[in-house]
Amino acid sequence: LGAFDIILNGIPIARWARRKAKLIIAALALAPKGVTHYELAELLGDGDPASGDAILRMSYSALKRTLEPDLAPRAASSYVWHADGRYGLDWHKVTDTDFGKFNAAIAAGDLACVKAPLDAVAAYEEAVQLYRGDLFDDDDLRDYFEEARQACRERATRTLGWLAEFHQGRGDSSGAEEALVRAFAIAPLDEAA
Repeated sequence: LGAFDIILNGIPIARWARRKAKLIIAALALAPKGVTHYELAELLGDGDPASGDAILRMSYSALKRTLEPDLAPRAASSYVWHADGRYGLDWHKVTDTDFGKFNAAIAAGDLACVKAPLDAVAAYEEAVQLYRGDLFDDDDLRDYFEEARQACRERATRTLGWLAEFHQGRGDSSGAEEALVRAFAIAPLDEAA
């Protein structure tokens, strides 16, 4: 989590032809099953799907060119798809996202926390290591995805609260304090942490 980065073949994409192309791929990264044309048009049009429709057509083309500069015009992308009024990422090609790994680690910790607490600690530690800042903490994306950003923040602080209780219960006050300090750094006003 943290700033938005895409790395293709070991090389970060530093320049985006259109800012809204970056917005499209961010939205797709949060939607494993894809996003409807209407939803993307509404997002790109800042709530107005009619104006967002033209932006979507231009920005989707720009996104494909950014990801695959040698792609022929109107050719299908290897990384993003568009079919039946939906857009999505090809998860066979897009194999890794911090968002996905963060959620998987928390889910693994949630499953293990009662019967295998040491496994939960390992999973939760992995999750909080992935939380390097708010989701998509990037100038181009900061005004979008607040609900997903808040959900990640809450999951991270809840996880750190569990780790603090676990460490305290084992007599490890320094581990408990470290978890609480990390939680406070993520959400200073969250009283649940």
